[in-house]
Amino acid sequence: MSRRIARETALRALFQREFQEISADEALPISLEETEMTDNDLIFAKGLISGVIEHRPQLDSTLNEFAVDWKMDRIARLERTVLRMALYELMFINDVPVGVTVNEAIEITKIYSTQEASRFINGILGNVVQHMKFMGKKVTTNESEVG
Repeated sequence: MSRRIARETALRALFQREFQEISADEALPISLEETEMTDNDLIFAKGLISGVIEHRPQLDSTLNEFAVDWKMDRIARLERTVLRMALYELMFINDVPVGVTVNEAIEITKIYSTQEASRFINGILGNVVQHMKFMGKKVTTNESEVG
């Protein structure tokens, strides 16, 4: 299996929390229905879920900074969830290359939303990556993968 399935599982669990007051422990089993994952992928999914929940204020602050002319409540819940997950990976997970994080966010958005939404995701994450390069933070990306 791949981390794509772990990301999609995390997305479903986090997205469900946008509509219901449930814990991550309650949301995860529902999002795992009919999904098979390796133990490592399950650990990755759980880490994404708990990391996004724990760091949500900081992730939302970063999103507000880089989603120029977009208020949080104007960003669709799905895209907001994808962005939070990608920002968490970019900011807090060091073993995933930046280009992989951005590409996965775009591809997952294409699956669950629209082509237009995937361009929106790419634009915001491209701005974040450029800022990270300027600030000298995690920059292990291939220029052709972002922007």
